[in-house]
Amino acid sequence: KVFERDPNTKKIKGYVDPVHLNILEEFQAVTVPMHKVDISFSLLGIRNLVKKAVKPVVTLCLTNKPESAKTILLEQESFEDTHNPSFGQRVVFEKVSLPTEPICWPYIQVQVRDEGKAGTLLNSRGCEECFTTISLVDFSHGLLSEQDIRYAQ
Repeated sequence: KVFERDPNTKKIKGYVDPVHLNILEEFQAVTVPMHKVDISFSLLGIRNLVKKAVKPVVTLCLTNKPESAKTILLEQESFEDTHNPSFGQRVVFEKVSLPTEPICWPYIQVQVRDEGKAGTLLNSRGCEECFTTISLVDFSHGLLSEQDIRYAQ
């Protein structure tokens, strides 16, 4: 078979490198979802807010599935008295696809927004918004071997 090089792109028409193809297949095999699981946990409060929040709203979502965002609206009218509001809420993410390699597992994104101060541009009385992530590998000690956990961290 004769291959000719395209003068515009400098690529060879119709040629596929078998080594490149094997590496690509191997790389994609790691990210193929292998397990469907339900992730559930309890959220018991917000700790160590720098400023007091009037009406905090907590939004949780998985990094690999942004449409799975869950919003927790707190029933208490005001948290003006404390930097550590306590509440109990069970959060469930259903049918989450997890690959076999724990290094590819998603993170849980946690966002705390103060709806009580949503209209203000700058406010020194409360937290307007905070953000953090939680690794699923940190909570998988019963599921994985120690080598897998060390590898993923």
